[in-house]
Amino acid sequence: MTADQGDITAARALLEESLILFRQLGDEGNISANLHNLGELAKEQGNYTAARALFQESLALEREQGSKGGIAHSLTTLGDVATVQGDYAEARALQEESLALWREVGDTPGIALALHGLAGVTNEEGDTTAARALFQASLALRREIGEQSGIAYSLHGLAGVATEQGDNAGARALHAESLMLFRELAVKGGIALALNGLAGVTMAQEDAAAARALHEESLALRMEIGDPKGTAASLAGLGGIAVGMGQAERGATLLGAAAGLLGRIGAVLDRASRLPYERAVAAARARLGEAAFAQAWQAGQAMSREQATAYARQAR
Repeated sequence: MTADQGDITAARALLEESLILFRQLGDEGNISANLHNLGELAKEQGNYTAARALFQESLALEREQGSKGGIAHSLTTLGDVATVQGDYAEARALQEESLALWREVGDTPGIALALHGLAGVTNEEGDTTAARALFQASLALRREIGEQSGIAYSLHGLAGVATEQGDNAGARALHAESLMLFRELAVKGGIALALNGLAGVTMAQEDAAAARALHEESLALRMEIGDPKGTAASLAGLGGIAVGMGQAERGATLLGAAAGLLGRIGAVLDRASRLPYERAVAAARARLGEAAFAQAWQAGQAMSREQATAYARQAR
């Protein structure tokens, strides 16, 4: 267990102990807060079913108390979970309700957060023009209040939109700025996210060796912090590179491992990763033929996260 995972385990234990005490005291405000924090931990570890249940319980208590800020916060996080799970209609409804409440209470960080969440949903739905405007609005607010981690996430969102719009140079610059900020802040999850995005742009510019190195660095960080969805994205990226370099069987195995991991946690790849992933799957199937592709794919799907990572690190 890494230090990061140990910290999360310890935090969860403390929150669960506190939750029991607050339930005994009937302190609904702190019960709701602890439920929300437990939901955040579950989300970080890829346990989206548990996260959704915790956020929903927190939301119910916030509605009982009439706390508009609390309701908005729970709605935002529920919207994020719905997006990760591919339920975009629900995600949009949650983020729109959240945004309206944040605006009603005049909470600028909350408004920026909901705008970012809504931008993400909009991008997943394929409307890159509207997504870009929403990410830019979120970024402007975050720059205004000096929210550095939020700025980094908004830059990453804009980079993904730029990639989909074919602006690889713009995407590279945005990812690089995002990565610089995440490194300054020592946000490992953010660093891994930016590395993965930068790897995608690099691969699009046909520098497979550099793209692979970026994905491998991202994968190492994601395993360190225990991020299964991010791990799947890195494995998918490495699988696509393998296929592109003529290693179709290896690529199909890695792509299958990514699919297996995503299936087990009930998540989907974001659009920026999903489109190249789907192209790589089609290319691997075409090169191997259906029977050989199915064998490699199934071998990957059966791998644990640790086995898939070890396979990805093997000498090529």
